[in-house]
Amino acid sequence: MIQEWIDKLQALGGLKDTGGDTDKQSIESLTALLLVEIARSDTTIETVELSAIREALLSSSTAIDAQAIDSIIDNAIKDADTAVSLHTQLRQINIEFTHEQKTSLVRQMWVVAMADGNLDAYEEHMIRQISDLLYLSHTDYIQAKLAITESDDKTSQSK
Repeated sequence: MIQEWIDKLQALGGLKDTGGDTDKQSIESLTALLLVEIARSDTTIETVELSAIREALLSSSTAIDAQAIDSIIDNAIKDADTAVSLHTQLRQINIEFTHEQKTSLVRQMWVVAMADGNLDAYEEHMIRQISDLLYLSHTDYIQAKLAITESDDKTSQSK
C-alpha cells in the first residue's frame, strides 16, 4: 500500500527513480506542474496562461519538441487535479536545480500569473510560498517579480 502511494507521488511529478539524476523530461514535468498550479490558483486556467506555460517550457528546453511539451502540460493539468501536496516535487527541484534555475522558474511563474493581464492575490501568494520552499530570498522573489512586471509595463506602453 505504501509503495503504491510512493509510486503515485513519483508519477505525479513525472519523477523517475534515477538516484538523483533527473532527466530532461522529468525536469520539464516538474516545471509544468508548478506553472499549472500558478495558473489554476485563481480558480481558472485561461488559454493565455496555457500559452505562457507552453512558451516557457519551449524556451527552456531545446531537447524536447512541441508535441512532447503539449503532452507534458496535459499530464501536469491532470496531475494538479489529483495532487495532495507539492512538497515532493519541490524537494526534487531543490535537489536538482541550481539557484539560477530556481529564480528562472520563479520568473516563469510570474509570466504565467501576469499572462491574463490580472495579477490575482492567490497567484501572488502561491508564488511567494513556492519561492520560500525553494529557499530563495525575498530579494530574489522581488527581483523576479519586477523583471516581469516592468517588462510588461514597457510592452503595454509601446502599444
